[in-house]
Amino acid sequence: MTYYYTYYHHPFTGDLYLLANEEQLVSISFGEDDFKKRRKKLNVTINKEHLVFTKIIPLLSAYLNGEVVDFPVVCILNGTEFQRLVWEEISKIPRGETRTYSEIAAAIKRPLAVRAVGL
Repeated sequence: MTYYYTYYHHPFTGDLYLLANEEQLVSISFGEDDFKKRRKKLNVTINKEHLVFTKIIPLLSAYLNGEVVDFPVVCILNGTEFQRLVWEEISKIPRGETRTYSEIAAAIKRPLAVRAVGL
């Protein structure tokens, strides 16, 4: 499978490297070092005009500039079962609200996993 990447710079985050397959955003890396680790075993080609990137970058820019944004782009969430539980739980948090790591850990019925939730 071929993967595509581009990078985006924002003053708030610095360089972001976006990685996608043919149809979906696969990852966003903070900085080149993180990106190099993620792409290590992948067939990756730069493509700034990839449809996924042309959709996500304006939304990402608006979000980082403080606008309320809905992200309709499909993302692949690769992670452990624990990570997927955490991601599912945080996706339930309404816009404008926050939860502590302790609250999230309790919600996924792993109250002692506070530090792991934070990671």
